[in-house]
Amino acid sequence: MLPSTELHDRLLTSLTHLIHFCTQSDQPDPLLREGAPIRGNQRLLFEQRLHLQCLRVLSEPFLEQMSNPLQLSSLANTVPALFKVCQLCYRLLKQMVKGAEEHALLFNKRDIQLFLQHQKQAPELGSSAAMQALYEDNTLALVHKEHVIFFLDQIKRTSQNALYLRFLRSMVYCSRYPMSDRQELVRSALFDTYPEHLLAMETVDGPTNSQNLAGQVYRKSSTSSTTTVTICIVGRRPGTKDAKIYPFPEVFQDEQVQEYFVAMIELFAELCRGRNNACRRDVEQFAPGKLVAHAIIEASLSDSMLAALFDLYTTAHVTSGDHTNVIIASRAKVESKITLPPPQFQPPVQIQQITAFVCQFLRNTATLLADPRRRLVLRSALRLWTALMTYGDGGPGSRAFCSVHAALPLVPVMLEALGSSDPGGLPGSPGSKEAQQLYNACKADICDALNVVLDMQTVQAAHFVFSAHRRKQPPPAIRQVLEEVADVRVSLDDAARVRLFTVCAGTQEPQIALPFLRLMFRIFAGLFDLYTELRKILPLTSEHCIRFYRRAQRCIEALRSTQLTVQPARVQALVRELVALCCPTVTVEQKSTVGAGGTEDAPADEEASIRDVDRRQRQQILHHLGSHKSVLAILQRLPVHGLSEDREELLTQALLYLEYFCYENATNQITISRSMDLIMQRLETPAGVSTLTALYRNNFMLCLELNSASIRTLCDLMVADEPRPEFMRLLKTLISVDGCICSHTQARILRCLFEKHHNGEPIFCFYTSAEQCVQDVEARELGTGELQYHLEMVDCLQLCAQQRDSDVRGEIRSVLPPEVVLEILAEPRLPVQVKCPYVKFFHHVCLVDPEYRQWGRLAGPILAWLHVIPGELARLVQLPPLNT
Repeated sequence: MLPSTELHDRLLTSLTHLIHFCTQSDQPDPLLREGAPIRGNQRLLFEQRLHLQCLRVLSEPFLEQMSNPLQLSSLANTVPALFKVCQLCYRLLKQMVKGAEEHALLFNKRDIQLFLQHQKQAPELGSSAAMQALYEDNTLALVHKEHVIFFLDQIKRTSQNALYLRFLRSMVYCSRYPMSDRQELVRSALFDTYPEHLLAMETVDGPTNSQNLAGQVYRKSSTSSTTTVTICIVGRRPGTKDAKIYPFPEVFQDEQVQEYFVAMIELFAELCRGRNNACRRDVEQFAPGKLVAHAIIEASLSDSMLAALFDLYTTAHVTSGDHTNVIIASRAKVESKITLPPPQFQPPVQIQQITAFVCQFLRNTATLLADPRRRLVLRSALRLWTALMTYGDGGPGSRAFCSVHAALPLVPVMLEALGSSDPGGLPGSPGSKEAQQLYNACKADICDALNVVLDMQTVQAAHFVFSAHRRKQPPPAIRQVLEEVADVRVSLDDAARVRLFTVCAGTQEPQIALPFLRLMFRIFAGLFDLYTELRKILPLTSEHCIRFYRRAQRCIEALRSTQLTVQPARVQALVRELVALCCPTVTVEQKSTVGAGGTEDAPADEEASIRDVDRRQRQQILHHLGSHKSVLAILQRLPVHGLSEDREELLTQALLYLEYFCYENATNQITISRSMDLIMQRLETPAGVSTLTALYRNNFMLCLELNSASIRTLCDLMVADEPRPEFMRLLKTLISVDGCICSHTQARILRCLFEKHHNGEPIFCFYTSAEQCVQDVEARELGTGELQYHLEMVDCLQLCAQQRDSDVRGEIRSVLPPEVVLEILAEPRLPVQVKCPYVKFFHHVCLVDPEYRQWGRLAGPILAWLHVIPGELARLVQLPPLNT
């Protein structure tokens, strides 16, 4: 039985109000309403389980179990009111999940299959928009191979519908970061299985057969010959025959072909993002870089096409391949040939042409920003310009593709655009909020680009400082550097500063306020900002730093030229010297061992260079010279088992060097994490565990990448033969990151520990009384063996209890009762070092828990502990400082 007309009207009214309730927009039509989501209202609707009601409306009328099931494919004609209700349900689901990754967890695979089925039977229903909102900016594991195959099959069935390419694009790009696993999933399906769905850009010499053409476009080459940039339609891989040929760009008079091609180029751009070279090689077959550059420079394209080609050229040809980020502090501070002048850098001709075109295009930034229809192409052009100013060919003395002299003329243009205040949309008109958000995003991109220009100035200042060193001159004064370097801040006169500050102060949107403030701080900082950067650069021109650089370079070159199988003793001596060069606490002069084996010893005046160079600078120089690659190569050549005594010593020294190399240095930690497998193979030795601990210490990014399988492996090794306290220290490092609790690793470690405990494994070895603890302390040495494992375990559990609920604390108290803790604390024969973890355990597991109601029977032990506290404090003052 179908619902009445009155019920349909009530449903339509309710769904319309709910869509308005969770979306910021001035558009009254719920089917056209777009805009930023209202997070609190989204959460409220999910708490009321409204998404389940929408799914029931979308599924139950079409179930075969119904007495008279409806046919979805003909619903628009048979029951138009119910069809409108289903449309609004999908629209509401889209607005409820938009921009809220955690809400996607509430949809299971069966719901996504329902969306796919409805998209197949009734595409106009709107399930595609809900699916795209579910995939967009979502790092959760919702994407499966069958979804990709389904979308590619739909492209074939629907004669190349661009909608499904946009689905694939939203899958591989989440929260401004590429998802490498999804990139590979889409790449393999798209290029290996379904290449016939793709269009390709190729050149054709001379006129083509006009029977298959929509028009003709030619370009002149250096030899005055004519070629045609063409697009080859489906049915073959690039380079094969029997394909339709359309001239570029007149083929885009067909709106469907243009929309499909733009969607394909946008998908290619996202597949190449994040320096994905495998995708870049496949994309190069269908969109060669030379043809993309030619189309950008010489063809008259629509804004949507130009924006897509800008993004593709940025990700596939500027920020990928062998190109490296040259506008970073490390490139400015250290050059691999510090005593030689850098080579004259000339970008490839193609990139020079693109740079000139983009700079000319951005001269109209103010006009582009004022037109709401052209802001997307402006954002793409700004991203390409920023990449050209940031990346170069790499190598010693390299420069960015776009020089600071080419960028400076655009600074006044960008400042003029930043000073504008017209959002380009009438208040109250449909879509005005969306236009305002895009307007703010463009201004944020302009701020980011100007910040890169300021970074280029700092890098240029660094090269000026190094050139003075090469001329055997003393380091120049700051004022002299400012006079020699083109100062971006010269363009920022007082009037421009005041105007920008006024616009920034009146900005209410966080999307633009933060980039504005960051840029304004650097502008107003003026001389101090550059002075701060130069303070980091100037010390590296000192004689101590140069001597250290030369000594490290000789050691690493000697290590690379020595074979482990021929001269193992020399390799061991060189690795030992690297350990001395990177040691965080250097107190004595280290003698160079590079001369071992017949080469010349280092000069005597270089022996004190280790102490005179800051630890971070030493780590940075050693990283730049590639010392870690040589040490990792040694680890790879050493067998995992059956090592001789000499090889064991070499393994220990190599792991010790990696530990020092990662010590409190996030950049080096991330670099070594790419070779994690080599370290995981060495966890049977204490040095391997110490290296892994140094790798994760105070690095949130790496801790968040740990999965449950890796943590389970660590726990298995921890109790494999005998208790090993170094593993427990590693677990503590993974939980407490830079003084804060990492809930990601905390939950997984706690779950793994108690799973082993419930399975009967001896993971928890606690004392049952204070007397047992005293006997163990008297029989064992502090800091080693089972005693230290026990203390580290107590400390680890109190970290697991922090910021958790009462149920977790209660489970922890079940394995270590508070009565035993207080008895140990009140025992005067135990040293203070043993009691410290118990104090923290009692505080975080028992004392802060409001649900713990057993204080009555703990009053006696607590009073006994209070009696011994004064004596404990007196003994604590007399203890030597702890070794950290």
